[in-house]
Formats: sequence, C-alpha cells, structure tokens
Amino acid sequence: GGCKDGLAHGRGFAEGKDKYKGRFRLGVPDGSGIYYFRNGDYYHGAFKMGKKNGKGEFYSAINNKTIKGIWKDDTLNLEISDPPYEILQNYNVNNINVMQKAGGVENSIELVFSRDGQISYNMPSLNFVASTGYIVRNAYYSGIEKVSFPTEIQVTFSAPNRFNTIYIRYEAKIRINKPGAWKIVMRY
Repeated sequence: GGCKDGLAHGRGFAEGKDKYKGRFRLGVPDGSGIYYFRNGDYYHGAFKMGKKNGKGEFYSAINNKTIKGIWKDDTLNLEISDPPYEILQNYNVNNINVMQKAGGVENSIELVFSRDGQISYNMPSLNFVASTGYIVRNAYYSGIEKVSFPTEIQVTFSAPNRFNTIYIRYEAKIRINKPGAWKIVMRY
C-alpha cells in the first residue's frame, strides 16, 4: 500500500507476529479489513484507529466459533444472529413463503409451486440447484435431501401467464441458515 508522512496509508498488507490486509490510516487499520492473529483467530470487518469498530465477525480458533456483531473500541456491543432464512433474489415470483415443517424429514427442503390455490410439486422447465445436499425430483415431489446448513437454493422455471398467451420465466434464490425440515412455497 501507500505511505503518508512515513505511515501506512490506503489499501495494503502488513505482516509481523500478526497479519493485516485492508485499509490503513495513520499507520493503523482504519476502514475495512481482515486481521489475522498469530493464535489462528481472525477478525473481518470495520476498524477505526486500529480497533474493531462497526460491523464485523470474529473467529475464535480455540472455540471454533464465529461471532458476528457490532463492535466499539475492540468490545462487542451487539451480537448479530443469522436469520433462519433469507430471500436473496426474486424475479417475477409473487410471493415466496419459507417455513419449517413440523414432523418433516430432518435436513430436507421441499419445493412447492402455487397459482390460484392450485398446488404443484413439479413445473415445466423446472431447474434447481443447491449448494449442499441431493436433488430429488419426481411427479409428486421436488426437493433437496441430506442438506448441510447453511445452504443456498436457486430455482428457475417457466410457466404460462394467466391468459396462456406467453411463457414467463421465474427465478428465486434462497439461503437457509438453520438446520431442520423446510418447505418453500412459491406463488407465481
């Protein structure tokens, strides 16, 4: 990186007993970066005047645990938990309902498609991929089984509009963070 008045300034990398890659100001971490501690811990997030300040995540190598949160002067002020699920992308789908299934098969995700109250488990030109697990698809079921969480599911399909004059492409991308049995209902 660059220097200003003999001190690290701008984007750069420093290595001694610990390592840091990110923004510097007046010779210390300031802005966004990753600080690697010699014991295997690391902090990835915002810094101000060499201290953790703002949003970031701290990984403890001894506990094998990551803490996400808001930091102020190297102290965790607010721990942030991942939501059970997140809808990352929605293109043309009217509504996406993600719910845990009571009594469902653990570590599975079922896909259901709905229009005007009619339920379908398979769609023409249905394509879906998941970052973990095995795709299962037949006339009565579409889903992913033996999922490791968190996982991301990308679904695309085409269906005629309500007047059956043209086909419309639908896309959705969902991340599920919490283990369990899940059902995703897409109303189109």
